[in-house]
Amino acid sequence: MKKILKNILDWLEPKVSYADLRFVQTEKENIEVENGILSSYNVSTNRGVGIRVLVDGAWGFAASNNLNKISLQETAAKALDIARASALTKKEDVKLAHEDKHIDTYITPITKNPFQINPAEKIDLLVKATKMMLKDKVKKSEGSFIFYKTNKLFVSTEGSELEQTIFESGGGITAYAIGEGDFQKRSYPSSFGGDYATRVFNHLLRWFYF
Repeated sequence: MKKILKNILDWLEPKVSYADLRFVQTEKENIEVENGILSSYNVSTNRGVGIRVLVDGAWGFAASNNLNKISLQETAAKALDIARASALTKKEDVKLAHEDKHIDTYITPITKNPFQINPAEKIDLLVKATKMMLKDKVKKSEGSFIFYKTNKLFVSTEGSELEQTIFESGGGITAYAIGEGDFQKRSYPSSFGGDYATRVFNHLLRWFYF
């Protein structure tokens, strides 16, 4: 992917004051369990490239999820057209502050990659947790895990080349109780879908003590 992005950047460079391309690919795994039964399991991947150019003192931007070289060159041409059109109505030129080039790579420190763990192991944790909550007046219990792996690649005409791989893990459990003319909902470790962090699977294991 980097080779294609740099080819597009080389094509843009003589036509712009500045340009950058950003590739983002996000893998997502979502698991939902209700009352000890798996209710939803979904794995998806989204990817695309955003192209930003500065021409005649104005910005132009275009994006595409078609990642072959021809399509991305057409997307880059669209960004150029938008910048030139924007330049016709600008009040003043966009001027960028000086920035040195940066070449670096970052990966979230992990001990367990959640995407390499058997889905059955993750589902089993939620099944056990939701079954344990079905006591006394608790009539419904829910549990969920969500995992993300995001790859980012950034290149610019200033010479910067940055690569990132970001892992995120999150989820939570919720109990619903009914009785004595009242309804109560309690969730852990927090409300509104649970807790999330860039600490992968180990971040979630500390919630479970059975």
